[in-house]
Amino acid sequence: MIPMPASDNPVYPLQVTGAQKQELEQKKLEKTAKELEGVFVSMVLKQMQATVPKDELFNNDTTQMFTEMLNDEFGKLIAKGHSMGLANAIMRAVQKK
Repeated sequence: MIPMPASDNPVYPLQVTGAQKQELEQKKLEKTAKELEGVFVSMVLKQMQATVPKDELFNNDTTQMFTEMLNDEFGKLIAKGHSMGLANAIMRAVQKK
């Protein structure tokens, strides 16, 4: 495990080398890019389901809330699996700057 900089975490008073700092930043960027991809996928799933006609039996607040939570989890799982590649594209774009 890489120690956090002393200013961010008082438990680890060690100084972080340049390589460790770069690795920490890379992991933070990767995590953020995957989260953004998960949000994007969730939004796409929500829009796709909006096109499906609703029936009277399952069209209630509970089902809608469950479906939204399910879409959020599907988005996270899809982003973890690198199936869309959006997180990689985000990381490349940010690293160019």
